[in-house]
Amino acid sequence: MIHKRSEEVFSIVPFQEDIIGQVLLPASGAGKVDVGNDVIIKLDNYPYIEFGSIKGKVKSISPVTKKLKTETSNIETYLVIVSLPDGLTTNYGESLYFKYEIKGTAEIVVKKRRLIERLFDNLKYRIK
Repeated sequence: MIHKRSEEVFSIVPFQEDIIGQVLLPASGAGKVDVGNDVIIKLDNYPYIEFGSIKGKVKSISPVTKKLKTETSNIETYLVIVSLPDGLTTNYGESLYFKYEIKGTAEIVVKKRRLIERLFDNLKYRIK
């Protein structure tokens, strides 16, 4: 699930001694997200083309929504807490410098599929 609007949807904040991520997940389609899902994190301060992405796991999902005001509307969102098993080490092996808050985007992987399966899914929806 990818949130394509330009609003901030991910930030990394210190929590006691661990570093965690917080994701604002739109309520639309949130039923597919479960604790334990993989998360691919791309940070604004570190372009992922150059530095890579960070691996995360969904640790918890808030039971209630919160309204997020945008320029055009209000969006119901859930707060998702993401653990970072490898800390701020990217898939390129880069160790990123931690600042008190780092913003970016998060892609929550709800179903692992091969590329060919994704192509057939698109065809299936277009045929219906």
